[in-house]
Amino acid sequence: MICISKLKTIYNHKKKVGYKFAEGDIKWENKIIFQMLFTALLGGILSGMVGLGGGVIFNPLLLEFGVNPLVSSATGMYMVMLATLSSSILFTMEGKMNFPFAIWFGIFMCFATIIGIRSVDKAIRKYGRPSLIVIILAAVIIVGTIVTPVMSFSEIRKEYEQGISIFAFNSYC
Repeated sequence: MICISKLKTIYNHKKKVGYKFAEGDIKWENKIIFQMLFTALLGGILSGMVGLGGGVIFNPLLLEFGVNPLVSSATGMYMVMLATLSSSILFTMEGKMNFPFAIWFGIFMCFATIIGIRSVDKAIRKYGRPSLIVIILAAVIIVGTIVTPVMSFSEIRKEYEQGISIFAFNSYC
């Protein structure tokens, strides 16, 4: 709440002195603050329950607030990185981290990220449309929304057929 209060104070001061806001700056009015808080709470719970990074929840919200798609996607990637780092630390502390796999996967993902960023950047320059990021984001969310329940359903079905209670709390692995 202290951060929100400070953010609101800074925003009001900028408005009062006639600060010229950049296109895509969030206007921290009460409605926006409430939407952000509600989405943070709900998004945190949902992303924790289904294993999605917070960027999947917050990217559409930031775009709704008028934030530049490039800034929104960078913010989303940062949020996903923090969630991944947190999970990795927890797995390591529990002794459940498969380090050889994690190292190879990490190296592969670094190269894939570089290729992806360069490809999207090249496409944005070629077509002059940062909205390509929004299209890619929508595609990822749609695919994730379809694949996650399908994969979960097959796992739940296997457990049910084996007589394992699907409502019992189990290990996270």
